[in-house]
Amino acid sequence: MPRLIDESDQTTSWKRSTLVILLIITAILLAYPSFRDYTSQSLPVLQDSNMETDFKESDSTPLPTPRIRAGFGLRMTTIRGFPSKGGFYLLEVAGPVEMDFLGLDHFQEALPSINPTEEDAFCQRMRALGASWFENETEAERTTPFKVVNGKRVGKTEVWFGWPEHGGVWVLEVEEFEGARRGIGGRLRNAQTMDERCNCIKMLGGTFFGNKEDCPLTKGLTF
Repeated sequence: MPRLIDESDQTTSWKRSTLVILLIITAILLAYPSFRDYTSQSLPVLQDSNMETDFKESDSTPLPTPRIRAGFGLRMTTIRGFPSKGGFYLLEVAGPVEMDFLGLDHFQEALPSINPTEEDAFCQRMRALGASWFENETEAERTTPFKVVNGKRVGKTEVWFGWPEHGGVWVLEVEEFEGARRGIGGRLRNAQTMDERCNCIKMLGGTFFGNKEDCPLTKGLTF
């Protein structure tokens, strides 16, 4: 005759199963900290303080400056000048007007002069177009954050120069966001000659100085 399983046997079996499950869960919980410690020790690279130090040091190392006078990118031409005092002058976006003024070919790359006097003279002409001086490439790569004045964004001041054939200089100074709203850069870069650039600056409300020494921004330039 088959043995009948009474209710007490079922209760005992259930208790045993529950106990086994609880023991397994407890073992897992107790083992987790040890496993975590083991994995952290097995991957010392992630905890290597030297790695962080090396990264910081490499991050602070100045980027190399291309020793090229005129370089052509995907959408713009960049011009650099290398004065004898060190660092470099940069015209980040140059067009036909700038290249003609500097005596550069529109389609061929150019190298800096090996003559320091000639290169200094070239840098003076770059300054006449508003070139900025930087100590190294890393400094040039940094973006200038805008300020907020009375709830309004205020960016850096952009300066445009025009040098007419009859002498003197046209100057236009405009805050960058205002310049973007008025389309200043697009209009001025559409000029094909320096005379067109001067007429455009005049049209946009620029100021004319009969002598470059009368303008604080061009005083002292020699070219």
